[in-house]
Order: sequence, then structure tokens, then C-alpha cells
Amino acid sequence: MSIWHSDFIIVVGGKNQIECEGYLISKSKWIELPPLPEERYKSTLFSHEKNNVLYLFGGYSNVNNNNSKNILRLNMELCDKWDIILIKDNDLLLGRNSSVSFMFESDHNIFICGGKDDKEEETDFICQYNIYDRSIVKSKVNMKSICSFNMQGYADLNKNHFAFIDNHFVIHCVNRNDFKWNVIPFDS
Repeated sequence: MSIWHSDFIIVVGGKNQIECEGYLISKSKWIELPPLPEERYKSTLFSHEKNNVLYLFGGYSNVNNNNSKNILRLNMELCDKWDIILIKDNDLLLGRNSSVSFMFESDHNIFICGGKDDKEEETDFICQYNIYDRSIVKSKVNMKSICSFNMQGYADLNKNHFAFIDNHFVIHCVNRNDFKWNVIPFDS
């Protein structure tokens, strides 16, 4: 699920699903979107509003019995079909589910954090996908120095901060300007 221009909630895929829909908040109306070309669940949806594109990373497919190692992209202006973006090198970095993504506009990279691999083991690295040259590399920031976890939820707090909650109820915040991390323990 993702938010588009603060007025459109986008829901894609799911277990045994390829359907995609959007809910237009201002009109209280559901709108059908093009179906996914393949099943994906526990995937990561990223809205790149500046370029009018949605990106879908990872996710598990019962058809292939593994996590997907390609990226799906939907042009929201045309909104006719999802394109499959194949990654030539380092595609194994994408083979995860239950991860989160965020972007640093200055270098055109989408960062994909955490998640689980095909063996359901938690990943401890961040990879970065460059939207212009379609390359993916491991980030210089290693999550092991921060933590190793599977995300439980996340939020784009504002244009400078992104926060997510791990499975130990710890809130992790990253500053998009300097890529510094803060950990905020959850008090019950």
C-alpha cells in the first residue's frame, strides 16, 4: 500500500492476488488499476510522485516459489500496464519480502531496507536502486551496525525523516539529509 499525492491510497497484489486498486479520498471512490503481471505479496510499493511512477520491489510469488528478483513499474500518467524492469547485476539484492523503501531525491536512489530472503532469514543490509541507470548496489550503510530485523510498519514523516518499527517495537528514524540514524525505544 502507498499514498499518491495525499489523496489516493494505492493497494497492490497480495497472496494469490494480482489485482490493484486505488481509493480516491476526496471522492470516496475506488478506482481499478492495471493488474500485476505476476503474484506478489509482502512486497514493497514506492510512490515516486515527481516522475509519476510507482515501483514495486520484491515480494513472494507462489507461482515461482521464491521472492521476485525484478522490479515492477507503473507509469501513473498512462496507467495501462506494469512494466517489468530486469536487473542484470546484483538482482539477488532484490529477492526479499517484508522490506521497506524510501528515497533520497538528491541522488535519485530508492533505498530498500530489511526484509526476509527466500529462506525466511532476516536481511541486515540496505540496497539502493538508482531510478535513472536502473542499477542496484549494496549501500555503504550496513544495517547490522543499526540492527537486523523484519519491518512491522513504516511512515514517511516529512520530506527529511523516515521512520519504521522493527519486530522488537523499536522505532528507527533516518534523516534523509545526512543519512544519520536514531533509535527511539518504545515505552509501554
